[in-house]
Amino acid sequence: MRRIPFALALLTAVFLIACNVESGLRGLNPDVESDWVLHPAWWQSDTLADWGFFLIFPSLYESVLLSHFMSLDERSAAIFFLLSPLLTIAVTSFVVFLVAKFLIRFSRPAKWFQASS
Repeated sequence: MRRIPFALALLTAVFLIACNVESGLRGLNPDVESDWVLHPAWWQSDTLADWGFFLIFPSLYESVLLSHFMSLDERSAAIFFLLSPLLTIAVTSFVVFLVAKFLIRFSRPAKWFQASS
């Protein structure tokens, strides 16, 4: 039972990384005649690529807030924007870990209740 939250967080991170990679390989415009459309590989999934596209928006918000409050130059802001999907994935996985740990902890009956029955 102790490994379930960690496993869920790891699976979440792998899933979000796969979505991000598929979105990056497909590109921003899926209607353009590209290799993605003309010669799809067995692992390509438009659904995962669409979900990966929406991972860009938290990264944009993180980049805008950081550059606004810390007054970064263009190069530092660009580097942070490229690394911000990793931050989004890490935060999301951590939230999944905490929620799973909370649900497992409070789904078990209390010890005092088990002893009295």
